[in-house]
Amino acid sequence: MENRHPLDALRTLAHELCHYHQHTIGVHGTGETGSPTENEASARSSIIMRNFDHAYPNVFKLNPL
Repeated sequence: MENRHPLDALRTLAHELCHYHQHTIGVHGTGETGSPTENEASARSSIIMRNFDHAYPNVFKLNPL
C-alpha cells in the first residue's frame, strides 16, 4: 500500500465491508467487474466515503502513506 492516500485505503476497506454485508445477507456474486455485487459495493463505498469527507474534510489534505 505504498504511496496510497489514506482515503484510498479507507475506500477499499468500505468496499470490502460492503461485500461482507452482502455475504451476511446471503448475496453472493462472481466478483467480476460490472457485476451487480461489484457495482453495489462500489456505489455504497463511494457514498460512505462522500459522507466521511463531509464529516472529516481535513483528511483529504493528508499526504500519501
